Order: sequence, then C-alpha cells, then structure tokens
Amino acid sequence: MKSLFKIASSLLLVLTACCSITSCDDSDKIYVIDGVMHGGGNFEGETVYLVPFFNATNDRVDSAVIHNSRFEFRGKTDKPEVNIIRMRPMIKIFIEELILMREPGHIRTTMAETSVVKGTALNDSIQKWHTYNVETKQRIANLNKELRQARQRRNQPAVDSLVHISDMLLMEFNNKNRSMAQANKDNAFGQFLELYEKK
Repeated sequence: MKSLFKIASSLLLVLTACCSITSCDDSDKIYVIDGVMHGGGNFEGETVYLVPFFNATNDRVDSAVIHNSRFEFRGKTDKPEVNIIRMRPMIKIFIEELILMREPGHIRTTMAETSVVKGTALNDSIQKWHTYNVETKQRIANLNKELRQARQRRNQPAVDSLVHISDMLLMEFNNKNRSMAQANKDNAFGQFLELYEKK
C-alpha cells in the first residue's frame, strides 16, 4: 500500500513538473497586442480585425471590439507572422490600417491617421520602415506639387532640377527598402519587404 502511495506521489510530481515545463514553453509563445484608438468614443463598439498578410483565411482572422477607446488581441504563435490591423472600409478614411508582426511579447499599437506599432524587435523595425516610408512619400508628393507649378510657369530649369531631385529620392527610397529586405531576409519582415518591392 505504501509502495502504491509512493508511486502515485512520484507520478504526481512528474506530472506537475511536466505541466510547469509546458507552461514555461507556452509563455515563450504568448503575444499580447494592446490597441488604443485615436478618436475616443467615435469608434466605441466597432470591431477591429487582426488579419494575416499571407494566406489569410476566415479561420485565421481574429477580431476584437473597441471599448473605452481600447482593444486587445491575445494568443500564442510558434513563429513571427506579418499581420494587418483592419476595420470596416469607411473607417479607413480616418484611421490608417496598421502592418505589424504577430510575435511573442507585448506589442503596443496606436490607431490614428498615422498608426504606430512598437514593443518588440521586429515591430520596432517595421515602425522605422513605416516612418521612413511615410516621410519619403510626403517629400515626393511635395516635389510633384512644385513640379506642377514649375510646368505651369514654363520654368524649364526648375522642372529639370525637380525631376532630378525626385528621381534621386525615389532611387534612394528603393535602395533603402532593398537594403532592409536583405538585412531581414531570414524573417517574416524581410519576406513582406520583398513582396512590397515587387508591387
């Protein structure tokens, strides 16, 4: 009887240890995405979707409801994966969709006219890329505006200069994206950049 009790006790200890190890392993896979909605109560009760950038199927899309200007996604993932936070189409007029990396860790997002992500290594890299992307596109838009004005004035030297500056900026932008894709070629962010380059 004592032997059976010792065996049962030993098995219980082994099972407890296994459960502890499993819990530790699982904790390395947990991600939490905290979201803050710019615009307060305007979006109360709206649904936010976490959509895989690659191979998005209905069963792989997660959703959360905005309450008190906040939302949260929580789950487990075996490897980093590029996702997009989306809302219904009409809201895209006010809130920018956000590309982020669903990876283990605490990820913080702010959904606004220009949305922001931070909190993990790959998401910090995505944010740097996104900031550079937005700033460069704004500079190109400003140059195009100046170019239209120079053409209206029939100022050919100014047109030639602005076209040259715009071409150089676009070349720098493409080279920067290629460089970032190469630096991240072994992760999901690099795969996303390669696809982005082909568009």
